[in-house]
Amino acid sequence: MVVDVFLLLFLIAPLGLFIHEMGHVLLAMIFRAEKSYIIIGAGRLIYKFRVGKLQVYVRIFFFNGGRSINEKTPSFSFKEKAWISMGGLC
Repeated sequence: MVVDVFLLLFLIAPLGLFIHEMGHVLLAMIFRAEKSYIIIGAGRLIYKFRVGKLQVYVRIFFFNGGRSINEKTPSFSFKEKAWISMGGLC
């Protein structure tokens, strides 16, 4: 029981957050985002890495939510923003 809770909290939840945020980022990349960021968790930064235009930040409370930020000049159109938002459903 304790092992199940540990696995859920520290492995499955952060992995699910990452997959969800990657859905947003992948659609943003299709719409030619110049930079994309994924932030997993809250608190102090414990790990970061970069893959091409994507930067990923993992914070100490990595099981506590996530967000993605996508940048493009000129800004995304309303239609592109809608598709990027739906990308989180993947």
